[in-house]
Amino acid sequence: MKLKVVSEFFNFFSYFYKYVGYRIYILILLGLIMGVLDGFGIAMFIPLIEIAANESGAAASDYMGRLAFLIDFIDSTGLQLTLNSVLVVMLVFFMLKGLISYIKSLKSVKYIQLFTRKIREEIISGLSSFGYSFLVASDSGRIQNTLSGEAHAVVRAFNIYLKLLHAIGLLVVYLILAFLAHFQFAIFVMIAGLLMNILFSGLFKKSKKLSRKITIQNHEFQGLIIQKILHFKYLKATGLIKTFALKLKNQVRKIEETNKRTGIILAFFDSIREPLTVLIIVLIILVQVNLFGGSISMLLLSIFFFYRSMTSIMSAQNLWNRLQTNAGAIENMVAFNHELSEGEEYNGQVPFLGLRDGIEFRDVGFSYIDGVDVINGIDLKIKKGSVVAIVGESGAGKTTLVNLLCGLIYPVSGELIIDENEIRKLDIVTYQKKIGYITQEPVIFNASIFDNVSFWEEATEENKERFRKALEQARIVDFVDQLNQQEYTILGTNGLSLSGGQRQRITIARELYKKVDILILDEATSSLDSETEADIRLEIEQLKGNYTMIIIAHRLSTIKTSDQVVLLKEGSIDAVGTYEELLNSSEDFKKMVELQTL
Repeated sequence: MKLKVVSEFFNFFSYFYKYVGYRIYILILLGLIMGVLDGFGIAMFIPLIEIAANESGAAASDYMGRLAFLIDFIDSTGLQLTLNSVLVVMLVFFMLKGLISYIKSLKSVKYIQLFTRKIREEIISGLSSFGYSFLVASDSGRIQNTLSGEAHAVVRAFNIYLKLLHAIGLLVVYLILAFLAHFQFAIFVMIAGLLMNILFSGLFKKSKKLSRKITIQNHEFQGLIIQKILHFKYLKATGLIKTFALKLKNQVRKIEETNKRTGIILAFFDSIREPLTVLIIVLIILVQVNLFGGSISMLLLSIFFFYRSMTSIMSAQNLWNRLQTNAGAIENMVAFNHELSEGEEYNGQVPFLGLRDGIEFRDVGFSYIDGVDVINGIDLKIKKGSVVAIVGESGAGKTTLVNLLCGLIYPVSGELIIDENEIRKLDIVTYQKKIGYITQEPVIFNASIFDNVSFWEEATEENKERFRKALEQARIVDFVDQLNQQEYTILGTNGLSLSGGQRQRITIARELYKKVDILILDEATSSLDSETEADIRLEIEQLKGNYTMIIIAHRLSTIKTSDQVVLLKEGSIDAVGTYEELLNSSEDFKKMVELQTL
């Protein structure tokens, strides 16, 4: 049991040291200095009491054990052991302690903020490099909870751990001072501390178990919150929102119950600490005086240090228990960062400067974890500046093909060639920056129109000009100009105050602002009314020749002017040609067109 506690303690130390490094030793050193100064200050009460009692401090050193060197130090300075000299020395010790305490507090604040920044940056960097295929298989509630609640819990754990180190440091100092003052009495202190640790070990286990439970419950709660926000319209329209609310409330009650149980344990520790300390002091004094014939005067300094030691022991046990209540968050954070590392996407070394020739699929196949082929044997050439439409029934592999084109996933078999480079050789970020991606659901951020289009670039004259040009190309400039705040209008969550066409045009403007080479339209107009769809289709057609365009479409009327139409069927290419060619040569394509014209 003891070895397990020690192992856990150093595991915590190793985890926190990873982020703050040598700084943790600085705090330990400052804590030890504080303890020594506090102990020396307390020791000066003995000569003070003797002077008050006898009006002479001559015999004070008899009651200070090996700490009598403090009296010798005062004598060596030429000062007489008087009330004034003792008070001055005592004041100096406590003033120095206060100064060190101030320095330690400042550094603690600084290091806690450093730790907070580093763990958040680690998660953000890990998520940015996380592979798309790993992300879609992850628990969104867990990710949300780790980024918010769990990150706060880990920071809280670090703060508690620093206090625990300080309490242990003080305990070590006070025990050493107690040994110097009265060896036998100090032995009793150590035995009492060990007995208390054994007494509370069961509660420590319980706290850790509850901590893990709270972490899991918070994951589930965050997942439910995300689902409620994502599906709010559906839940509201179908009258199911209150039913779903009950599910959320039940989860809240579960979390409340677990937190209450944890709080009861913490309240017990807080309330029993001082009474138990005093009780043990009383018992040890009675043993020393009645069984060993010791005198109160000889024990006085040891009692001071013993009280400080017992306070430190109880404080350390209380802090260790509080640390255990946050242990689940640390375990989750370690596991989460490990998963981010394991799921880090592959990145090549060749920078992508822009599309020169085109894109080629060479016998490309892809399957997910279950091993079932989603696409197979894809051979396709896409010339630079051409417009290629990809059509097919649901489940034909259109989305997978787009994910491959975007570098979100990589072929399981075959090769995807970008100009002369296989996609794995490319620095994927430089490649993806040259891709414009317009989806069925417009991506609108809770920010101004300018920030939505420029993606928070600085509002320089050059960027304002690019922004204006992008609005004009997307035919949204007149709408923006008539707004009171114009381009600085905040769009709100997902731009819900705008029409579908307005949101889509802002999305198109962002992709045009980016100076992309490849423009992917994934069902970009399928959720719009016919008139708005026709307008946006006309705008897109005017961009023809400026970009290599890949269009995923269910509405086949939107792809009539495409240079090439690719018909997918059950993960393979069934036919390739112009719209008219497929209409004449492919029965499946012809049937799809006829069904949409009914």
